Amino acid sequence: MTVPDLKDRLLDAALIHVAFDGWTEATFDAAVEDAAVDPTVARSICPRGAVDLAVAFHKRGDAQMVARLRAADLDEM
Repeated sequence: MTVPDLKDRLLDAALIHVAFDGWTEATFDAAVEDAAVDPTVARSICPRGAVDLAVAFHKRGDAQMVARLRAADLDEM
């Protein structure tokens, strides 16, 4: 599994915890456990823990926005 795939896996696992714990170490630890990623590997992918997952969340959203804009018909704007 590639680093981006593992980060996506961690992010997906973290999202359920963010609503309750925010972007905290508790969320990061729960994501590591839920995603069944070795903690050492997870920390090497996200050295700042939940902060790196929060950044990944926003980058994911930005990429989705750009993809939707590219697919949209904006001629009438």
